[in-house]
Amino acid sequence: MNYKLNLNLQNFEIDQKAVYRWSNASAHEGVTLVDGTQVQGFQWTDRTLERVDIPELMKVELKSSSSLNEGFQKTAQQLGSEFQSTIEAVAESDNFDYQAIKNSQTLSFE
Repeated sequence: MNYKLNLNLQNFEIDQKAVYRWSNASAHEGVTLVDGTQVQGFQWTDRTLERVDIPELMKVELKSSSSLNEGFQKTAQQLGSEFQSTIEAVAESDNFDYQAIKNSQTLSFE
């Protein structure tokens, strides 16, 4: 599963794209087992994006950065941490199998 973060900042151009990947996409999307059993996915990206104010996060990270690209990278890294926090919180509250997705997230810049 891939999730791309694209920000449209007026009058600014960032020459990078942040791409989040999870090696266990079935945990996010859900699966149908061979016997027909449906295993519901857990949409942690949606839950995180509903909770995190990305423009505010970017503003904070840009203030502490020496360039737009550095600020963008810091924002993307922080958002990755927020994805992880959501996974952990829901695993705890919903008895979700956290081990299925633990440490499966990677972030790259293209």
